[in-house]
Parts: sequence; structure tokens; C-alpha cells
Amino acid sequence: MSGVAITGATGLIGSALAASCARDGIQVAALVRDVARAAERLPSATLHAWDATRGSPSETAFEGVDAV
Repeated sequence: MSGVAITGATGLIGSALAASCARDGIQVAALVRDVARAAERLPSATLHAWDATRGSPSETAFEGVDAV
């Protein structure tokens, strides 16, 4: 199974993309600032806390990811 990593996954375009991927059976890894808020909006995604002003995301956020 393939997977994608999405930044901005709780925004207008990102949430539509995440939902479309989930419907198509594509695993979604969402890089988000607020995990609690994102959990409500992205119930099928694997959430990874990330603040771009504090450095790179964790390497585990990209495990099983084919595209960003």
C-alpha cells in the first residue's frame, strides 16, 4: 500500500486531498501543528506534530511514504 505525507492537511486544499487519498486507500501521514485539532478533522490519517519554525519533521513521519 502506498502512502503520502501532507503538510497543511487541515486547510481547505489539504483536507480535501487527505480525504480523497483516504477514499482511494492511500495512507495519509499528516504533518500538523495541533495534533488534537487535526485528530477531529483527519480521523483516518496518521498525525505527526511538526512546527516548521523549529526544524525538520521527525524521520518517522516519512516511513511508508511514497510522495510528499
